[in-house]
Amino acid sequence: MGVKWCFSCLKYLIFTVNFMVFLLGLTIFCLSTWLVAYEQIYKSNQSVYLVYCILLSAGTFLLIPSFLGCCGAVRESACLLGTFFFLLLVLFLGEIILTVLLYVQEPLIREAVSFNVEQTISEKYENGSNTAAAWDIIQTQLECCGGDGPLDWRKSRFSGYQVHH
Repeated sequence: MGVKWCFSCLKYLIFTVNFMVFLLGLTIFCLSTWLVAYEQIYKSNQSVYLVYCILLSAGTFLLIPSFLGCCGAVRESACLLGTFFFLLLVLFLGEIILTVLLYVQEPLIREAVSFNVEQTISEKYENGSNTAAAWDIIQTQLECCGGDGPLDWRKSRFSGYQVHH
């Protein structure tokens, strides 16, 4: 009696957790699909488009295993639960590899981020734009100013700087 109750409780726990992850993945997937389509229509910024594609991938990577986990728990299918476990293992190993790559490539990533921040501040920050709104939120949340400091704003359209060709 006790073992059967324990397995039943575990079954519903696995289902509930995977269902919540499924809903999160579905939300991310739908939102990022809309953002990718919006970005394709208006062609506003390639680096933002890349972020949307990464979000789309993340949503997909949440959807598939969580769906298998839900179905496997409800149907008590060893095949579905085995596939679920295998996908979780692959995702976990992928996270470890990605962490190592990010650590090893940190100087390159820092340089790329710095370049994009400088470019955004100098060329794309304009009052009333989506870029300005997003950048204002980032600076407020991180309690910072610019990429390297307040002097980054010297060469921005916001402060009246104009590039002479």
